[in-house]
Amino acid sequence: MDGYKKYKGLGWSIKITQEYNELFSALDGIKNTAYATIVFVIFSVLFLAAAIQWQFINPLSRLLAKVRTFSAGDENVYIDVESKDEIGVLAGAFNDMIFKIKEKTKILSEYKNIIDSTALVSKIDIDGNFIYVNDIFCNNAGCELQEIIGKPHKAIRHSDITEDTFKDIEKTMKAKEIWKGIMKNVRKDGSEYWLQSVIAPILDMNNNIVEMIMMETDITELEKTKHELLSSYNKLQESTDALVVKERISKEFELAGKIQEDFMPAPEDMEVE
Repeated sequence: MDGYKKYKGLGWSIKITQEYNELFSALDGIKNTAYATIVFVIFSVLFLAAAIQWQFINPLSRLLAKVRTFSAGDENVYIDVESKDEIGVLAGAFNDMIFKIKEKTKILSEYKNIIDSTALVSKIDIDGNFIYVNDIFCNNAGCELQEIIGKPHKAIRHSDITEDTFKDIEKTMKAKEIWKGIMKNVRKDGSEYWLQSVIAPILDMNNNIVEMIMMETDITELEKTKHELLSSYNKLQESTDALVVKERISKEFELAGKIQEDFMPAPEDMEVE
């Protein structure tokens, strides 16, 4: 490559000559350096991404998988704490949370077992249909589980339970309060039984009723005894009333006899014509 530059007043000129290879060799060096830098940056980014993947993303993915497993109902979940960094602290906190949940679930299970062994427990949906009954409930009703689930709770109630009672229960549930009272049911064989009932609404996080639970105690023997005592009392009352009437009549006869003695002559003193 040739280049000229003239200097005025001197009559000189300078000619500069440079080969193309020499000119672009420097540019090739810069280009190679740039390529190397780009490759280094790419490998550095990939390495950093792999490190992040191994250090953070993979542990978080495993933690997420464990959370999903637990939320699906498997309580036998435990995360091995492999480090003391933030991920390790998070895994440890998750293990503590699972332990506390399992502990509380165990206690609730104990409560449920105690209640199931002593009371009739059932749940109904917002339409009034059975969605759960325990064994004692089935035994008292004389039915199998499949014969009760899905049926309205009114189906097992005795005809003595008035519609006003059901309206009162519905009104109490809508007010999100607890209803207490005595219910009379009919077994599959047609026999009657009485229950001391407690019905309560179950609310979700938004305070909406999702279902209702009933806890009932069989008081059939108590009710039968009460009715027998009432019947005996009525009979006794009738006997007492009859005795009072008899005594009153006896006193009236006695009074009539005295009147006769005082105001009427004796038969032997009466003249017979």
